Amino acid sequence: MTNCAGCHGFSMISIFGRYRNAYDHYGFASTSMPWEDAGALPLQDYIDIVAYMMRESGFPSGDVELRPIRDVLEQILPAQPGRR
Repeated sequence: MTNCAGCHGFSMISIFGRYRNAYDHYGFASTSMPWEDAGALPLQDYIDIVAYMMRESGFPSGDVELRPIRDVLEQILPAQPGRR
């Protein structure tokens, strides 16, 4: 609420689909957000934001907590027309 919805509102879930993969989204958010104090949140908060947006976009929950591991995040692709 404090760091995201103030600028993005409650419809920010669609933002995840603008990135090639979860790593790109995480990388941008962790170095550029919040705009007034970029990168100020703990890194775990940024990965939690990505996980939240994935869940709200219809991704199933996993058995383990999402971690900021590049190789793993690069394999997570947002749903796009024609992509399964």
